[in-house]
Amino acid sequence: MNTIQKFRIKGVHYDEFLGFLLRFLNTSEALFTTAEDQALLAPFRVAVRSYEAAMKQTNYKRETQVVATASERAVKIYRGLKGYLKSMVLHPSEERCQAAQKVLESIGKYGSIHNISANTRYALLNSVIEELQQRSTEEFSLLQLQEWLDGLSAATAEFKIALDAQNTERANYQKGLVKEAHAAVVAAYNAFTQKVNACKILRGDAHYTKLICEVNALISGIKSLLKLRATRSENKQGDATTEGTATMMHPTAAPPTVAAPDKRSHFPLETPPNAPTLEITTATIPLPLPLQQLERHG
Repeated sequence: MNTIQKFRIKGVHYDEFLGFLLRFLNTSEALFTTAEDQALLAPFRVAVRSYEAAMKQTNYKRETQVVATASERAVKIYRGLKGYLKSMVLHPSEERCQAAQKVLESIGKYGSIHNISANTRYALLNSVIEELQQRSTEEFSLLQLQEWLDGLSAATAEFKIALDAQNTERANYQKGLVKEAHAAVVAAYNAFTQKVNACKILRGDAHYTKLICEVNALISGIKSLLKLRATRSENKQGDATTEGTATMMHPTAAPPTVAAPDKRSHFPLETPPNAPTLEITTATIPLPLPLQQLERHG
């Protein structure tokens, strides 16, 4: 392999392409030690680092999942606390019953925790924590609320951290930045590989050959991935075409043949042994006189 192979970059996902570029850049930096090679590598390095920085802003999607997980954990403890207080309202001890009723009313005034935004949910949980902290020592002792308060406080603090991280990522998000950085790094990659190929042909230095061999090994892996992805896509299209053809042919297909109903009697046709024989005789019945006269004149 004398030159760096080409592959269809458009078929590679953005994150996959970034991983390939970082490995290519690391190998190049290890092999390119002279000032001339460093100057050759510099534009490609700048483009890759810019693309890497642009890709980091997509982390807000990951942060959204982190927020959802933290929110679910805090809400679960909150619902458990309310369920516990509702059960304590039915406690046989009148003192505990009244204490549970007071605490339940104090945290219930903030409304439902469902169908609200993440920031509003955090504010509600924080208000509930403050409400619990204001309860008397006697109520805490009667209802054993300390563990509930500690658990809810810890979960709400994690929820706040996740919210802050998500808000930071969203604030740094720039629409179109990833697309622009991707186009720039593709151009830089093409220019850099062309220069490396030219240096290999003109100079024939060993480090160029080694770099080309290593990057071609990476490219072979990408080509295998693209081939597998294309095969899966073709299989899905084939399955969809088969299903679509069957569906379209169905209305015009001949209706299924329905057997004519059996008009024969369901009783056995053979005469059972020793069955009585029914004899039918015919007799001439004389017509009434008026009909006889009509018959003669007819």
